[in-house]
Amino acid sequence: MAMTWRCLRDPLAISRLVRLRALAFQRELARGLMVDVGAGTHPFADLFEGQVDRIIAVEWPGGSPKTGVGLWGDAQALPLQTGAADTVLCVEVLEYLPDPRRALQEFARILRRGGRLILTAPQIRGASNEPNDYWRFGHPGLRLLAAEAGLDEIVITPCGGICAAYGQRLSSWLYHSLIEGLGLPRWLVRIVCGFILAVSWLADQAGIGREETLHWLLTARRP
Repeated sequence: MAMTWRCLRDPLAISRLVRLRALAFQRELARGLMVDVGAGTHPFADLFEGQVDRIIAVEWPGGSPKTGVGLWGDAQALPLQTGAADTVLCVEVLEYLPDPRRALQEFARILRRGGRLILTAPQIRGASNEPNDYWRFGHPGLRLLAAEAGLDEIVITPCGGICAAYGQRLSSWLYHSLIEGLGLPRWLVRIVCGFILAVSWLADQAGIGREETLHWLLTARRP
């Protein structure tokens, strides 16, 4: 997953890239019927194309699943039968749920025996204006949630180190502050933020600073 100039125009480029790269490494865990919980516009359909047989996109009412069979529903009470899925994908959804513990239990419920959960959740992210942005997660907390749901073979991997995390935060903060606060031209702000993102990305690729992470990637199996 390369950092290009087009990527650098996006103030959240590092966050998206490290998450996509981590998911790509776990692609071969997916199989059969995949349920994408909180799918939105279903941005990961291409990544798993050819790996799974079918994707069902589940979205909270008001969202807009773009591909696959769309279901409206709550991640904490999924409208699917027990053991219906071979794979559950959940990308950056837990933080918006009042009861993430219940959501993990639901993911485990709808998985067939031997089925896999592939999930990402943020550790470091700036304050959101969304009223339902409730949580940030640490490694022990995610492991506890998965274990309490009855899952095993739990593997948790950091997505991006400290350079990626704080480079991303600085870029995002400057982007909104300089455009909305000071009214600077968007093209100028993109150059400044793009430079920050490029340096942060290179430092992250060099392995500098692994003490903190932007996101966690969790994979687990229903026994």
